[in-house]
Amino acid sequence: MAFALAFGTAAILVYVNAAEAQGFVEDGLVSYWNFDAIADEEVEDAVGGHDGTFDGPIEVVDGKYGKAVQFDGTGAFVKMDDPEAYNCNEPFTWCAWIKTEAGGCIVSKTDGVLDSDVQGAKTFFVSSGTLAFDVGWVGQQGGTTPVNDGEWHYVAITVEDDAFIFYSDGKDAGQGAMAVSSLPEEGFVITVGWDPRCGMEFAPFAGIIDEVSHYSRALSPEEIEQNFNAEVLELAVEPADKLTATWGAMKTSR
Repeated sequence: MAFALAFGTAAILVYVNAAEAQGFVEDGLVSYWNFDAIADEEVEDAVGGHDGTFDGPIEVVDGKYGKAVQFDGTGAFVKMDDPEAYNCNEPFTWCAWIKTEAGGCIVSKTDGVLDSDVQGAKTFFVSSGTLAFDVGWVGQQGGTTPVNDGEWHYVAITVEDDAFIFYSDGKDAGQGAMAVSSLPEEGFVITVGWDPRCGMEFAPFAGIIDEVSHYSRALSPEEIEQNFNAEVLELAVEPADKLTATWGAMKTSR
């Protein structure tokens, strides 16, 4: 498929792969926190109504798209409402845009209590430069692709039948398996930026997180790549740059 873009007297012919022209995957999407609607330290869930609250000092900054949240690595996080909306003992997917040189916790489902060392909590984080996944009292495994270069990366983890796959910028970034669903998670909440259950064992995030999404199923590799190419959900703000915005609008059109 080809599109002609005209800017003044110049015309640019852009060829768009059919997969790239598809919009952000919505099947199974439970929550989408784009961090563009934040008031009094309250974060709006643009899809499911499961809003969040700041816990500790968090700065609202320019993100990959619109606004984002910046963490300084000292232990702040965003805690989401309605924990019963998220069952991470069933198949699920977490996705986010991140920008960091240090790493730390991206998303977790945990009790949110400092030093609790609770069993069965799930933590998706950056450790030693690559993506990692921990299940409390079960195990921890890491990925293969560095994401701590200070550039924006679209990262994701899909979990199904105790097998998980890491993704970076739409590509496989490592795989693993462990007994993810073997322990109960009653009362656990979704947090972004830190899992405080083991103190500093899972480092608080140092950097910027944007466009976080939670799915109630494991997205396929093709769907992860589709999200990376679509960049944002249609209701989220598009990039400010005119050429990039036009490109983004084409990719999210159906």
